[in-house]
Amino acid sequence: MLRKKHKDLGTEDLSPLINSSGLSENEEEQSWNLGSRHYGKEIVLNNYEVQKKHCVLAERVSVSVQGEMTFSEAHTHESDCKVPMYLHLMEVSLEKIFPELPTCDIVNQLKDNLLKMRNVQEEHPSSAPQFKEAQLLKNLIACHHQCIFECLDQILQHVNTTKTIFTLLDWVQHKYLSTELLGHPELWDEALQAVDLRLLTDWISQAEKKLLAIVQKDLFTSLRRILQNESSREVCVSVDEAFIRLHVDVIQCLNAVLQRAKETSQTLKHNIQKLCWEGLQDFVEKYVNFEKKNLKEETQLGTSNRMYLFKISKSCNELKRYALSIAADHKGLDTGNIISALNELEGIALQHLMERPIHLAQIIVAKYFKGDDKEMLHLNDIEQLLNDLPKDQDLQKTIVSKAYHQIVVLYFQHLVQIKYMKLVKRWTDVGERVAHDAEFLHSFFSVLNPSVEKWNLILLKVREVLECSDIESLKITVGVILQDCSSTGTKHLHALLCWNGVLSRQEIKEVLEANQDVNPCYLSQIMHTPWYSCLLCC
Repeated sequence: MLRKKHKDLGTEDLSPLINSSGLSENEEEQSWNLGSRHYGKEIVLNNYEVQKKHCVLAERVSVSVQGEMTFSEAHTHESDCKVPMYLHLMEVSLEKIFPELPTCDIVNQLKDNLLKMRNVQEEHPSSAPQFKEAQLLKNLIACHHQCIFECLDQILQHVNTTKTIFTLLDWVQHKYLSTELLGHPELWDEALQAVDLRLLTDWISQAEKKLLAIVQKDLFTSLRRILQNESSREVCVSVDEAFIRLHVDVIQCLNAVLQRAKETSQTLKHNIQKLCWEGLQDFVEKYVNFEKKNLKEETQLGTSNRMYLFKISKSCNELKRYALSIAADHKGLDTGNIISALNELEGIALQHLMERPIHLAQIIVAKYFKGDDKEMLHLNDIEQLLNDLPKDQDLQKTIVSKAYHQIVVLYFQHLVQIKYMKLVKRWTDVGERVAHDAEFLHSFFSVLNPSVEKWNLILLKVREVLECSDIESLKITVGVILQDCSSTGTKHLHALLCWNGVLSRQEIKEVLEANQDVNPCYLSQIMHTPWYSCLLCC
């Protein structure tokens, strides 16, 4: 392995000094192999031998300078001519004890290579006092730091997977800089002054750049494969697999690399979040277009599968939730496009999914007001239809809520379209009967989902409107309807006010105008439509 030589560790030409050093050939050979662990032969020295070898250089320096002089005295005596030689011997010795990287199979031997470099570094604290006394510790650390990153550069050139680069980054940031190695208390003060931090920062920058390129490629490849598998998969292999496979695969794919980045550094996690977001955006765009095309074809053929529609709704719901979780952790991400596309697809799927329940609801309500089904017993058909769907709490709540909402809207619509006096003859107390039905409907749908929204509020307000003889109280009741029942009751509110013929045209106008601030757009439409006057005269 080629090594870079740095002039600050020696002089322009050290050969004369080395040749006249006063060391025998045997001693010079020993100095050149200081601390060697013989990695090629896999010889492991015990602690005593390791410490002994790391004292060799210090001893050689002391002996070669002046017999029994102290290490400090020897260094001072001939520092002008001897120190460069010791620095050169130190550099060569470190190069010899560093592991020789194999020309191939570096990835498979990555853990062994990192362990060897760690073992070399762990030996320095024991010999630190001798080198520190000779004022050579900084040089030792700087030389070792250079060798470490030359090894890491070679390894980085050969790795091409996210796993191996994450392993390298983790070793550099969490092991090499730890108190066990470079941050050891015996080395830290000198290390702060000696090491070239550019070697560290430049290497991390190169590693992260290579990592991001591989992550981007891997993410797009994996997400494309997930979509391809989805297009070739049968609609319902099994209930569980059909409804969770897509979004689980996508989330696991993105989370795997996000979690690994989080364990390495927050900055790296931030950059990888951007890549994951780009991958998710691309996937959602392709997925939405793919499913919209399928839904259009199935609608034309009349072959829509309820389980397939349920699965689309489930996937959209989970992907939206996941997208929002990523965006919440990264303020620069815009969720607009992803959420809008998924909402559109989910809406189409739910619309098709609700066609049959809505059709049943229309039949049930029509029969009820005709008197053919006095207790709305056919609601059990809707219950059976909803129970056949998979037990997904969130999605089931949505479907039950939509069915409940549609029943209430249809009920209220049929109610005001029938002459009031006709219903009085059938039910006697119309307000009480409507309130009873409102409670019954909520009880029925609460069994299907206990947390379902109370869509029956508009029906409960019918009795208040019919029985209210005080205009001021009626204004308050209408205000509540406009505020809380905008999706169920406002469309037919005007018809309800004139339904029993008690209120005059002027009184109805006064009640509506008093609530213009509550729902101004809706009331403006009522007051300016030609059929408003006709309804008042009914």
